[in-house]
Amino acid sequence: MKVFFRNLKFNIFAHIKMQTEKTVGTHSGSFHMDEVLGCVMLTKYTKEFQNAKIVRSRDEDLLNTFDIVIDVGRVYDPARYRFDHHQKEFTGTFADKYNIKLSSAGLVYKHFGKEIVRNIAEKLIAQYGETLTLDEENIALVYQRLYDNFILYVDAIDNGENQYPNDIQPKYKINSHLGSRVARLNPASYEQGVTFDERFFEAMKIADEELVYQVREIVL
Repeated sequence: MKVFFRNLKFNIFAHIKMQTEKTVGTHSGSFHMDEVLGCVMLTKYTKEFQNAKIVRSRDEDLLNTFDIVIDVGRVYDPARYRFDHHQKEFTGTFADKYNIKLSSAGLVYKHFGKEIVRNIAEKLIAQYGETLTLDEENIALVYQRLYDNFILYVDAIDNGENQYPNDIQPKYKINSHLGSRVARLNPASYEQGVTFDERFFEAMKIADEELVYQVREIVL
């Protein structure tokens, strides 16, 4: 009888886990810093998708089963958690004053950014023993500054924007070389025994370090 109840308890917990486990979908093959950073932000710094499974695929039928999909699928629909920016009709920017389209990282940041900023800032404040106030006004300021100082660069690079257009005024700041650091992790043709998926998760570690650094530079 004890074995029966123990097995029953295990099956109930397994069923609950199956029901609550989230899956983040993004495209397979060669990767870029926008979806790498987007996956970091979702799976490390949002309550809903923390520790979610990441699946890299281009199979639309499979992608349609996932809880959230970024940088693939050619659909932007926040209500359905579909965050792609590759469709011809997509013109979304962070706000009206910007003229650079959002990348998948920008889309994730626009919709989840304040939660992401708060969670990283709280972690840093605790780590360094600071006594800072994280009210809504301060979070909003960090949210805006992080976009201007970092996420805008990610959006611009992914969309092929020239930093210096004809008027010589820079369109965005470069405070990071995350793009090249991520790009060089894509396996070269001469590398053996290495997969794109393995390198993608290595790139996520670099992107996470960079994201936390950028928030730290603003908050502390």
